[in-house]
Amino acid sequence: MKYSLIDLGTLKVNAFEMIMGVSEDLIREHYEVDDYKQMRIGMQSLIVETDGKIIIIDPGFATFLSRSLSETYDPLMEKSLEEAVREADYKMEDITDVLFTHLHFDHGSGAFLRIVGGIVKAFPNANYVISKKQLDTLSSLPTEKSSTFFHKLLRFAGEVTYFEDWSVEGIRFNVSHGHTEHMLVPVINTGDKDVLFATDLIPMKLHSQKGAWSYYDDDKVLLEAERMEILGALRPGSELVYYHELR
Repeated sequence: MKYSLIDLGTLKVNAFEMIMGVSEDLIREHYEVDDYKQMRIGMQSLIVETDGKIIIIDPGFATFLSRSLSETYDPLMEKSLEEAVREADYKMEDITDVLFTHLHFDHGSGAFLRIVGGIVKAFPNANYVISKKQLDTLSSLPTEKSSTFFHKLLRFAGEVTYFEDWSVEGIRFNVSHGHTEHMLVPVINTGDKDVLFATDLIPMKLHSQKGAWSYYDDDKVLLEAERMEILGALRPGSELVYYHELR
């Protein structure tokens, strides 16, 4: 079992919407917040090599999304996704599986590239793995809510692989509904410890605080209960990967 954390840049958000349920003073103590209440958050992907597979989890934000999303979230990348993958000693062609914990644009639209003539997979040899239950749920969302998801890009992936039909040794999965329905929360077994890819279950360290939540969550009460259950099942000394924490 081998895993590598890769840095996919930052986004700009309202600090007091991103982290709610704790004091503004505590947020300012931990993060730099500007005069407009804006802060930058990270995007941390994970590459896991196990069971003959090389899996990338949540490969970040596409560079070609709508002007409104780009202006709102102001994505900054010091290096391309390809460069970040290369720094972890892999090539884009090496990736066998792209796992999306959920389909919010900042977690997986980076799996696609715009080229002359259209949009293609950024990982040309990979299976794109998504929960069918989650995808089915998105089909019934109103347009104003579905605009933050990138599910329409999946048509450029060819035949997707459904998580429900996919298996991999060394990773167990929790399913969470508090942030968005049917979100996958992977726990990687490295042998001596667990590594929780906390996705938007616990997107930043302050979300570990009791009562903390985010404006972007669907059900803060359910989410906190899920956090407690999932954290309680980890072995002592386990590691958490916070997707939106700055490195």
